Amino acid sequence: MGVNEEGRVGIDPGLQPERTALAWQRSALALAGGSVVTLRLLPPVIGIPALVLGFAGVALALAVLIGSHRRYRRRRAALASPLPAMLSSGASVAALSAGVLILGMLSLVFVLFRG
Repeated sequence: MGVNEEGRVGIDPGLQPERTALAWQRSALALAGGSVVTLRLLPPVIGIPALVLGFAGVALALAVLIGSHRRYRRRRAALASPLPAMLSSGASVAALSAGVLILGMLSLVFVLFRG
């Protein structure tokens, strides 16, 4: 908590990038955990596609983790700088979301057509 220009107590604006980075790290951890479970349990059931899905999920989780760390460092540097911050395009978030969506759809196809 900090005191703003009007003398009111408020939440420190520097905490928002940290909360966002922690949320992305939790998402990466969940994705990595699900991918490891996929690698451990599904190969006997569906074979090679389980390995592909599992390794793709681990790679995606690593990309999320690296991307969130980079983004957090840029946001913290922008807050400390007297210059105005440039907004990013969000292309990395869109690509990541598309990758997770594709993995989910492939998993659904395997579940529906395996039975």
